[in-house]
Amino acid sequence: MKRSRARSQESIEFSRAQRAGANEFAWTVWQWLRGRQLGGLKFRREFPIPPYTVDFCCVERRLVIEIDGEVAHG
Repeated sequence: MKRSRARSQESIEFSRAQRAGANEFAWTVWQWLRGRQLGGLKFRREFPIPPYTVDFCCVERRLVIEIDGEVAHG
C-alpha cells in the first residue's frame, strides 16, 4: 500500500506524541505485536489514518486494533 499524501505533519507529530505517552497496557500489547511475532504480520503503532490515529494497524491485512482508554484532546 502506498503511503498516503493525506497524512499531515501535524498528524504524524500527534502519533509520535501518543507513542511516547503510551500506557502500560498499550505498551504490553505492542510487545506482543512488534517484530512480526503475530502470524508474521507487520503492525504499526499509533498509525495516522486521517482523520484518526489508530493504536495498532496491520496495513497488509487492513486490520486495526484499538485499545479503549482516555481520549486525548488536542
